[in-house]
Amino acid sequence: MATFAACLLLTACQPNSQHIPSQHTSTLPNPPIPTGFEGSAYLKLEQRVRFEQPIKISNKPQGPQTENILNLLEHCNRMRVIHYKLPVQQPDLSLANQSDLAIQELYFDQGQALQIEQRFKTELRDYFRWERERMALANQLPNKAPNCSVLEVSRHTMGTLWKQGQIYRLDFQRKIAVQQAIGQQFEANPLMNNDEFHALPQQKVLNTTCRQTKTEKLDEDEVSSCLWDKFPAHKYLNFPWPLAFEYVVEKQSTRPLRISGKAVALTRNTWINPQLFNIPTGFVIQKQASSTTLSKQAVWRL
Repeated sequence: MATFAACLLLTACQPNSQHIPSQHTSTLPNPPIPTGFEGSAYLKLEQRVRFEQPIKISNKPQGPQTENILNLLEHCNRMRVIHYKLPVQQPDLSLANQSDLAIQELYFDQGQALQIEQRFKTELRDYFRWERERMALANQLPNKAPNCSVLEVSRHTMGTLWKQGQIYRLDFQRKIAVQQAIGQQFEANPLMNNDEFHALPQQKVLNTTCRQTKTEKLDEDEVSSCLWDKFPAHKYLNFPWPLAFEYVVEKQSTRPLRISGKAVALTRNTWINPQLFNIPTGFVIQKQASSTTLSKQAVWRL
């Protein structure tokens, strides 16, 4: 997994206070900036996944990855008690909750855009050490009991950069930037006109107004979002930007999943380090072989 230091994630109060070295992509100018998208902006969102129904271990709604960790923890402690006569251990369960959390940061400045997404993986690593040893011993017990007290969190960071008519998919783990020419994303395509947009119900997030919308259905589930009304309701680069969103998937299953997100930081027309819009130093730039379009962006962008 990519480490936190390798990310482009920046502090909420000073979104451009840290940066890794970067390399220029080309000297081509950016396409013309559509009306209403002048200036700069920054948005940080936290997205969480939760089951609608609580699980038996904690009796609180948890996401699928968190539930998996809690089930492993229960089994790990059972092995300690039954086979080694050792007491139950309790790790920091707040680390388990990070498995169902994603952090998304969006940047825009004068026709260039960057989207960074960070996801987390939490592991009960010593339990898997114990399992490997047990398998190697033909299911005999290892001498050392599993340690159930330590959860380890790793981070995986991906990104998308829109610059000079080109789109780059950034993989921070492999240090690869895949270049794709998709010019239509540099043109503003209205979702509705300004009068319709500003007639929608208003809400405030972080003391900032947004407009409540219901977008097209995704896998037969409608997405509710509140779009930042400082920009037109257009599909353009990584816009529109939601300050909040929510939807439920697998409604017909016994355990539907609720996915929700909310802004935790935002700025408008503040200085953004221009190096953010360059490919990070050390990345290999590859051109996509086919004209296949980008994979679906985060659901709140639909």
